[in-house]
Formats: sequence, C-alpha cells, structure tokens
Amino acid sequence: MYPVFTASHHIHLSSYLMWMSLTFCICVYYFYKRAFRTSLSAKIAADLSIWIMVGGFIGARAFHILLEFPEFYRDHPSEIFLFWKGGFVFYGGLFGGLFSAYIFLKRKHQSFTPWLDHAAPVIALGYAIGRIGCLLAGCCYGKECDLPWAIQFKQGVEAPAFIYLHPTQIYSFLIELIIFFVLLKSQSLDWVKTQSGRLFSLWLMLHGLGRVVVEHFRADFRGNEYMGLSISTYFSLAIILSGFLFICSTLKKTRSKI
Repeated sequence: MYPVFTASHHIHLSSYLMWMSLTFCICVYYFYKRAFRTSLSAKIAADLSIWIMVGGFIGARAFHILLEFPEFYRDHPSEIFLFWKGGFVFYGGLFGGLFSAYIFLKRKHQSFTPWLDHAAPVIALGYAIGRIGCLLAGCCYGKECDLPWAIQFKQGVEAPAFIYLHPTQIYSFLIELIIFFVLLKSQSLDWVKTQSGRLFSLWLMLHGLGRVVVEHFRADFRGNEYMGLSISTYFSLAIILSGFLFICSTLKKTRSKI
C-alpha cells in the first residue's frame, strides 16, 4: 500500500525495509528480556540474537534465489546482492537462523532445545509484526475476492492494482498473533515444562497449520507448484509433522519412565 516512505524531496526509503528493521529490533529486545524469565543467560541471548539475524538473513535470501527465481538469478548474478529490492523467504530465514543458532550454542556448550522454546514466542511475534511490512510493500498478496474485507492496492507494488484481493497479510498477522498468545499461555503448562522442545514443537504445528490455510488464499508467485501445492505448503506440512513426531516421542519416553 505504501511501498516508499518519503522523508524529503531527496530521501526515499523502502517502507518494507524500515518495518522489518523495526521488527528485528523488537524481536532482539524481546529475545534478550525473555532470558530473565526463562533463567537462561541474557549475555548468550544477546550474542545469539546476532547469529540468528545473520543466519536468518542469509537463509531467507538463499531460499528466494534458489527456490523462487533460480533462472533469473542465474542470468543476472549481480542481482543476488541487491537485497534492498526485496526477495526473502520466511522458511529460509527460519532454517538459516536455526542452523546458525545450533552452531553458536554448540560452541558455547549450551543445550539446543531450551533455546528453541525460548525463541518460539519471539518467532511468532516477529512473524506477525513482519507481515505488516508485507502489507505496506504489497507483496505476499492474495487471490481475487468479493468479501467485505477485501483490499485494493495502488500501482507501484507487486500486487495487481485496483483489484479486490484477499488480505492474506492480515490473515497471517492475526493467525500468528493468536499463536503468540497461545504459546505464552502454554509455556506454564506442566506437559510443556517437563520436556524442553515441546513449546517450539507446538509452534511448529500451529504455524504450519496456519500457513497451510493462508497459502490457499495467496496468489503471488512462490516458486513452481507440485501437485497443485506451493513449496511453502510442503514446508508447512513438514514442520507440522516434525513438531507432532517430536512431542509424541517425548511423551512416549515420559510414559516409559513412569
């Protein structure tokens, strides 16, 4: 809707990059402050957040290049580094951030799963806030619809102009915000507290389910489809299964000890 913020006649800033910068600042602060509640090291949390941001940035960009537009970047390799034009994939950022976090925590001799639980609400909050940036930029747009809450975009954004579309960015924002509050409520439950990794697994299942729903309404290009489903849908199904299997395996181990 508002892809460019005009600070002056000569200064024009990308609203998407500005919003995402704000989102990262909020998440880093929350990630750090949350360490005091989870009894984890605040110093390690501060250092770890930097590793996650770098790994997430590289992963998000790499997935966009390799999965969405590989032919374009093969023919225009210099465009790979022009990240301010956009082109990031959330799942690439997730996997890149998790990988870099694992490397860092292994070097610090820290257990990985408690930090996954620590990060789960932060990821959910960051994803929700970040989708507002997509709304400003007009990316990740939905299919045509005639519902009362359909939205239109002006010219100059990725979404087709002056056509009523599903507000998929708002769908994602609302779904993930609900997931965020569910995680905050669930983290004090006994079945979650007794085994690290379960809160993160719960996020995997809830986020994956929400993403599958929203993917059904999206119309932007997200790479080639296979059997009528986007690559992101397959990733969503995979993380739902991963979270479910992890929780089932830990519950089975818990029962075997009784």
